[in-house]
Amino acid sequence: MQLFDRLVGGCFSAEDRARKAFYGHNRFGSQELLPLTSITLAIVECEEQKDYGLLAETAAQLKKHAKAIPGSIFVKDRRAKK
Repeated sequence: MQLFDRLVGGCFSAEDRARKAFYGHNRFGSQELLPLTSITLAIVECEEQKDYGLLAETAAQLKKHAKAIPGSIFVKDRRAKK
């Protein structure tokens, strides 16, 4: 992730890097100030889990948590297993 963060910086102007954001178009076509590109990974262990709905829900919760933190990040489900 650190390598990605260093390399992706070359895709943006010095001004964009200084403000840690760039002007781009959102999914609705409107221009807005967006954060620089980053990577978010949500890691869920599934060795014993057979309920794919629960796996997807857990991954979505982790992703939501990780997206609230600026920059590239990975999070792992560390909640106690039953």
